[in-house]
Amino acid sequence: MNPSIHPGVAEPRAVKIVGRPPFHPSDEDRAQIACMSRLGIPQAQIAIVFGITEQTLRKHCRQELNMAVEANLKVVTTLFEMATSGQNTAASIFWAKTRCGFRYDGPSPGDFKIDEPAADGAPDA
Repeated sequence: MNPSIHPGVAEPRAVKIVGRPPFHPSDEDRAQIACMSRLGIPQAQIAIVFGITEQTLRKHCRQELNMAVEANLKVVTTLFEMATSGQNTAASIFWAKTRCGFRYDGPSPGDFKIDEPAADGAPDA
């Protein structure tokens, strides 16, 4: 309003928007969040990509974030099958170390003695 047209009436103040704009994820956003979650990207980093807080991410995309559990289940199931098949030694060793607490306590490199040549130059017998 113009005060000269309406005397005694103040002009309306500009409205300030407080806080962040609301987050309304699109289907594309949801697909990207689900993919990032399945790949193991932490929620804090996903939130940074979308410019929102972790709380907002969890509030609007809980189902997509839970897809990480399904991905982990698939990988662990495959690893278990590989480790127990007897066909993949590396998977068996990995499982034993990470799940069973096994560790290698063999000799360290300093335990080996370097063969010194004999003092008279003759080969060792």
